[in-house]
Amino acid sequence: AVLPDLLKLGDGHPPALPLLDKRLLVLCGSVNPITLAQLDAAERAGFTHLRMTAEQKLEPDYWDTEPGRLQLEEWARIMATGGHCILDSNGVDGSAATDAYAARYGWSCCDIRTRVSRSLGRVLKKLGEVEGTLLITGGDTLLQCMHQIGVTELQPLGELASGVVLSRFVLDGSPRFVISKSGGFGPPDLLLHLTDFLAAQR
Repeated sequence: AVLPDLLKLGDGHPPALPLLDKRLLVLCGSVNPITLAQLDAAERAGFTHLRMTAEQKLEPDYWDTEPGRLQLEEWARIMATGGHCILDSNGVDGSAATDAYAARYGWSCCDIRTRVSRSLGRVLKKLGEVEGTLLITGGDTLLQCMHQIGVTELQPLGELASGVVLSRFVLDGSPRFVISKSGGFGPPDLLLHLTDFLAAQR
């Protein structure tokens, strides 16, 4: 509330929020327990929860292979059904499979984080213009997703909840929108509050 005046930013009136698609598509690259609890609560409420295998999240070039192409086609069909959807880099068994895969090649924790984020970015790029309002969790994931689709500038429009920011960007000359949040932000039912907000816009 204070910084805009100190930094002479704007006229003090936040921009109007756009009308967003009521379907929520979550790309999760965070391993924070707070985010994991939010995903579990959303799944119990009916979100479709898709999980990536160790190979899918650690091998960005996987999406150029035939199995990768077929997997993307299947996910695209699921996302087109009209419900809320989560694409999660966390396995059902936690990080065990990922750690074992990385150990085989001598990859560090930093390597894992970078590879997972880059792979999620590749998925977003390969899927193209997906239906629904995009929510990306984790700063590394947001950075890699924007990098992969060639976006270098985000314009924050406002907070939908504490630490949950709606931003605008331009892709191929058209305005697009993304919601982003750090892995450690929000209550367990955050995603449900967001879906209520999206539905209430109508």
